[in-house]
Amino acid sequence: MRAESARRGYNQADLRRATGLSKTTAHQRWHGKTAWTVAELVAIAELLEIDPVDIGVAAGIVDAGRVVA
Repeated sequence: MRAESARRGYNQADLRRATGLSKTTAHQRWHGKTAWTVAELVAIAELLEIDPVDIGVAAGIVDAGRVVA
């Protein structure tokens, strides 16, 4: 998440605004302390202009198009 966001010029604050997360919750997600929700991943995918399935695969919740977590 961090690498793809940085590659596209976005930071934690941008993802926080896109998802509506508090600063504390966004920090926990950003640093892998808590998992992203599907809704948050969809919002981030829209911000980054990538397919939500791709971001789900990167987050480890989608495997070849099927939900695994």
